[in-house]
Amino acid sequence: MATQGHNEIRSEIHSAIPPVEISSIPLPTRGEPRPKPAAKATKKLVRRADRDRSQIMRRSFQSGFLLLNLWIGGIFYFWVRQFEPGGAPTSLHRPAGVEGWLPIAGLMNLRYLTLTHHVPALHPAGMFLLIAFLAMSFLFRKYKDFLTLWKDPDPDIPILKEAKAEYAKLQ
Repeated sequence: MATQGHNEIRSEIHSAIPPVEISSIPLPTRGEPRPKPAAKATKKLVRRADRDRSQIMRRSFQSGFLLLNLWIGGIFYFWVRQFEPGGAPTSLHRPAGVEGWLPIAGLMNLRYLTLTHHVPALHPAGMFLLIAFLAMSFLFRKYKDFLTLWKDPDPDIPILKEAKAEYAKLQ
């Protein structure tokens, strides 16, 4: 088709498309209101008997989690300060809620690795866990059919027959 002339291509296209009469389509004229679309069936409005307090509850939980994170962050800040040079040793223990920030730290460390090509010195385990989880999810999605075949093997495989017989002896 690349060697054909434009007129030949145009004639092929016009012969493939059936003609449509434009006069059969009603068009609104200027000043004439457009026809309204068909009304959808509306659901019956159900009113609650009591006040909706879901937003108040949602905001209070969010505020509680914010305060909890600020408190854990404050304790963690003072815990880290005792290990810095010149820091006064205290009896503070590492707060237990710090592990909740591990996925976010892993994501930030992965970004640091991609930008600088250096493994971050501060808690690289979270980054390696994130990389491992991403790799596993990619591989399991990629090899889902293979794993399905592995789960339901062909019953005529000799090693499977031997394994089933040996298992039956153990029972």
